[in-house]
Amino acid sequence: MTHPVNPIFPAEAYDESFIQQLLHRLYKLGHIPTRDENLFLLSLKSHPRTVSIATQLLRAENESFVHQFAANLLTQSLELETNCTEEAADQIISIAAQNSMHYGNEPAGQKVRRQLMIALGMALRPLLNWRTKFDALVLAVQPDFFRSMEPDPRALDAFYVFVKFGLRKYGGGEVAFRLVVEYFLHLLARHFEVFDARQAIYLKFLADWLKDVENFETPNAEVGALMVLVAKYVDCPERQTMPWSAVQTEAAAALEVCLGLTDLHLLQNSVIELLQVIIAFPIIHRARTLPEPQAELYLDTTVKVFLHFTLEFADVVIACSEDPATAHILGTFVERLQLLADPFPQRECTAPLEELFSRNAVTAFSELSSLLFQMCGKGSDVAASLLPQLKSFFGLLVKQAQQPAKTRVAAWSHEEREAYKEMRRDIQKAVENLALAVGNDFYPWVEEEFVSAFQAAETTGDLKKLVAICWTFRFCYSSQAATSPSFPSILEHLQRVFSCRDRDCIFQAFKALESWVPALEDRGYEGMLQSFVPIICTALAQKDAALTSMSAGTLAVLIEALPKHITAFYPQLSDKIVVCLTEGVGSLPSRGVLLKCLGRLMVKLVPNQAAVEIDKTFPVLSVMLGRCKSKQELSGILALLPGFFQVVGAETVELRLSVHAVIHVAVARLGISLLSHLHDTGVFEDTSHKLDDVCSSLMKEVLYACGPAVNDLLPAVVPIAGRFFTRCPTAAVLCLITELLTVHLNGVEYEDLFSQLCTHVFKSVINLSLQDNWSEFSDIYASFAMTAYPVIRSSASALIKLDMDWEGLLNLVIKLLIRLPLTGDSESMVQSNLILEELLRMKPRIAEQVTDFVNPIKILLENGYGIKLVHQFLSIFYDPASDEQRVKMCSDCLFVMLTEMGATTKAWIKQLPSPVVDTDSLAHMAYSRLLSTIITQRSKSSLARQIKTYRQKFRSAVPDDVAIPL
Repeated sequence: MTHPVNPIFPAEAYDESFIQQLLHRLYKLGHIPTRDENLFLLSLKSHPRTVSIATQLLRAENESFVHQFAANLLTQSLELETNCTEEAADQIISIAAQNSMHYGNEPAGQKVRRQLMIALGMALRPLLNWRTKFDALVLAVQPDFFRSMEPDPRALDAFYVFVKFGLRKYGGGEVAFRLVVEYFLHLLARHFEVFDARQAIYLKFLADWLKDVENFETPNAEVGALMVLVAKYVDCPERQTMPWSAVQTEAAAALEVCLGLTDLHLLQNSVIELLQVIIAFPIIHRARTLPEPQAELYLDTTVKVFLHFTLEFADVVIACSEDPATAHILGTFVERLQLLADPFPQRECTAPLEELFSRNAVTAFSELSSLLFQMCGKGSDVAASLLPQLKSFFGLLVKQAQQPAKTRVAAWSHEEREAYKEMRRDIQKAVENLALAVGNDFYPWVEEEFVSAFQAAETTGDLKKLVAICWTFRFCYSSQAATSPSFPSILEHLQRVFSCRDRDCIFQAFKALESWVPALEDRGYEGMLQSFVPIICTALAQKDAALTSMSAGTLAVLIEALPKHITAFYPQLSDKIVVCLTEGVGSLPSRGVLLKCLGRLMVKLVPNQAAVEIDKTFPVLSVMLGRCKSKQELSGILALLPGFFQVVGAETVELRLSVHAVIHVAVARLGISLLSHLHDTGVFEDTSHKLDDVCSSLMKEVLYACGPAVNDLLPAVVPIAGRFFTRCPTAAVLCLITELLTVHLNGVEYEDLFSQLCTHVFKSVINLSLQDNWSEFSDIYASFAMTAYPVIRSSASALIKLDMDWEGLLNLVIKLLIRLPLTGDSESMVQSNLILEELLRMKPRIAEQVTDFVNPIKILLENGYGIKLVHQFLSIFYDPASDEQRVKMCSDCLFVMLTEMGATTKAWIKQLPSPVVDTDSLAHMAYSRLLSTIITQRSKSSLARQIKTYRQKFRSAVPDDVAIPL
């Protein structure tokens, strides 16, 4: 190294006393360093005397900030040094010993000491006898460290040597990695019998060091041996000396890091040896002999080892079954997971936040089952060899699914309730994976659990297991389940559950049936499924809110699954549904489901009978509406009715065309009666925005369900829609208006209605934009844009004939495009560019009319609006403050103008003055190039891209006198 040239600090400045004075002035007196002082301090780490300077500063009686600076300086210097001498290492060891005596256990001394250890790690790295040196360092601080039962914390700080020892970026990393692994292996093996705080420190530093070092592509055999030894530390609480739990916790953490090393699968023998170690843990003995807090800590730590091993090496566990010598391992592993999931069979869990070991064991089992299915397929020979263990674990899952007493649940905190939900999700996932892995052999287990649950219910009156197996059965899905010989018996057991008269049992049975019905369609179970319909009729007849809510979803899937058989229950079933609807039995969502069920049932009848039944629906709906005591109740009931018409419309589409007319006419009659009722009761006159919303959704679905028979309804619906729009043009109202203008009123016979509604809507928004506070209605403009765009696009022929205020409409669109403040919410963004684009493209559909047609918007643009609008576009492109969304919309509009009226628009572009300052020739060239680019672009995207490039490279302010106001 060459001495750095520094005119302020010559060679003699690199003196310990001078540096001490500088540090005192900066750190003690708080002086701000000058630029040259900073350069000097930076140059120290590369000076040839840096190690000597740092060691002298450390040896001298200095304050702690000087020692801290010197320790950092030493570390920085050794980072750059590739060949540190043994003498330098001995000096650092001596200084560390001196430091320990000087500072004791003070925090300031500990910071210096640990930094020294990091520096020493770099110094020891190239030395062959580094292990001897390290032992000497520890013994210099505490001579009896390797024998004492109370290790000195100052000696434990020595392990900071390994913080940067062996990192690959410093060279020789792979060799150093192996050496350090060997050393930790030696330490842990040597001190396995002496069990105290040292092992926790060893393991912690091992874990931290492994996290820091770069993963090596080929782990060596020592890593495998170390991993096995660390695993042994996880289970050794028979040595009940001071911190066995801390050692166990650190061992589990270190083992987790070991398991995460790259390409550890290459050490398969070590992995299998590790697996044999952990399955040999005496789990039950520990759980039942240790004091309760220690037992739970032991279980928590041990199960984490099993979980991490499963996540990393479940494939190795499963592959063990291929070798006769290791074939027993997979079954034993599952047994150990079961022991960890339920180590105290007689004890009931008092709170879900406790016993996390149980949840982790279930998660590990779930992962193992999932991989078993992925690797071996459904019902494989491997799974068959495990059937006893898997069946036992399934029984445990059913046990864990049993719900705790309601009094206990009532006392839970929010966190405990969330933990319980999470636990249930874990069990559900485990059941799903197990069912897939086992295949059809799984369903005899389900049948046995049902039999056992019924026996428990009959002998003890305890229904918890019956509730649990019903809940569990919901998630036992397999695509071949219907072919299992046990499955008919399971359905019979499920049917028997409904006779228990227990709410929880019935609820879970309904849910289980609801989950399974779609999987049993067309599988020969129609007869058995039909037998559940009378059960639902009985439940509905109870007029019980909870039972009605439980059975509604099940009824819906049964109707879907039994389209040819369900009509046999029509009078009986429909009568029960009507009673629930008219008397308000069940929750609002469940009544909505029942209303849809009623609609589906009706459409599945003979067409003429269906029409009669649809006619009978009006009294039901009027009673439902008449029961409402408040606007909130009324809007809730009205929100259910669209579902009925939606279902009737969808089901009718699937029937023969000859049947459609009968049902459509019946639906139209029902719609007219319903609208008349709402009109007579004053619902349409109410100013509630919520009522307007739900009524709009209702009318939209009624019109859809009427099909071609909609003619009689339109004269009544159009004025109501116009009235809603005047009061509050919400999204639902505008959705109805869009449907009317684009779908229902596009025939010649509807010209008057189209004119009435379209003129009213467009005129209302134009007037709104003329108010002083016009910019406050951006949500309305956004909804209007989404309505006007499809109307202009699909109904241009009808629109052209209207007495429309075209100039007012053009001013509105330009105002929204240029002046309306834009929000960050994309849903409320006013897409006014879409309206302008469609207005420019507007032309009649009939060929004869096209010849004589002159687009009124183009006329307005040619008479003065066009050149001003183009000027505004160019000003927006040029202005660096312009919003990028507005730039994009204006770019799209300009492209359409160039497409629809190209010659005129190009002439305007060429006529307009440049906003660029005269003296800026580069900016002039860029702007001129932009204009020529705009004129020649042939797609929206390319034009937008060119403008974006221009704005990024040539952003300048637009002079105030250039902008032309509209």
